[in-house]
Amino acid sequence: MFYPGVNMKNLKISEIAKLSGVSVKALRIYEEKGLLAPVRQYESNYRLYAEEDISRIKNIKSLQGLGFSLKEISIIRRTKELQNEDLRSIFLNQLNGTISKIADLEDRKLTLQNIIQKIEEDKINPSSILTAKEKDVFMGITTGFTKLDKLLKEESKDQLIVIAARPGMGKTALTVHIANSLMDQTNKPIVFYSTEFDHREWTKRLAVQLCEIDRDIENLDEGDKERYEETYIKLQKKPIYYHYNKDIPLEGIKKHTSEIKKDLGAVVIDHLQDITGEDAEKCIKLKELSKQLNCPVLVISTVSKIADTRPLRKPIPKDVNNYSSMVGHVDKLLIVSREGNGSLAGGKGIVNIHVYNDDLKSSDHINLVWDGTYCGYSDSL
Repeated sequence: MFYPGVNMKNLKISEIAKLSGVSVKALRIYEEKGLLAPVRQYESNYRLYAEEDISRIKNIKSLQGLGFSLKEISIIRRTKELQNEDLRSIFLNQLNGTISKIADLEDRKLTLQNIIQKIEEDKINPSSILTAKEKDVFMGITTGFTKLDKLLKEESKDQLIVIAARPGMGKTALTVHIANSLMDQTNKPIVFYSTEFDHREWTKRLAVQLCEIDRDIENLDEGDKERYEETYIKLQKKPIYYHYNKDIPLEGIKKHTSEIKKDLGAVVIDHLQDITGEDAEKCIKLKELSKQLNCPVLVISTVSKIADTRPLRKPIPKDVNNYSSMVGHVDKLLIVSREGNGSLAGGKGIVNIHVYNDDLKSSDHINLVWDGTYCGYSDSL
């Protein structure tokens, strides 16, 4: 490029700074890091740069714009010493870091949207932003799964969430995992209602998942058995309430939860079909309950056998029992399924979680890893 009146062979530091659009201070730092090597004029000791240094400086700026540090740029500049695979690895690492930052920014956006929504709904006292727990103020519910949290984080806490599947798919295990996470994050009481499991069985399931040990506790080695027993005792001391009856009356749930006289972390109901009353009113009343308690209500539901006849045995919302009462009243419907055998090594498998919004039409999809040894889930292997 031609610059009138400028000697492009002997550029002073102020001249090249102006031509390249960087500060004199930045040029000196580039020199210190070995990215530039100006010639020193003997008589005046001026730094003198050549025209090609302008392109080099602009390339450094471009790489900085991509997020590379000056140390990394110094390595990239030694291209002749690098193998193609080494260079590719450097840029691939930067790409992965960029993707991670984008995800963090997306999380930040959702958190800000959530705070604004709560302010608009008068659900945040100004002082609580500084005094309450971060998880309690800035997020919806936390499930313990990064992928699932991203779908639920922008929501308020008072969600009615139905978790449905065919038998043996792990719907109860998923519910237990979420309950464990909520108990840990909020440090608030969790209430279980069930016609199938008593307090001993729920505590056992919670402990097995927390320890990630074989659910066949009778055959545990001494180390695992000791961990299990310690965890079981700790859970017994936590604020967990269990109601085990032949049926689950809605009015009874309201009465029990009001008697606790504490803010709740979650209410878990196993199963929707065991709640007494008119089917059409169940989800309406459960949604009212979640708003009244300002906490998530997690409800386990069954899926009709017709799902087994569908391609890949993949259930759809209409296969969920009490589907008609859910439309417009549940905040999220999570349908758990597995395609094929979904098998991985070590007793693990891939589980599909389809997350439907309140219209039960629009949905998102995530995969979790299922570990059959302790009936638990994880985001990845």
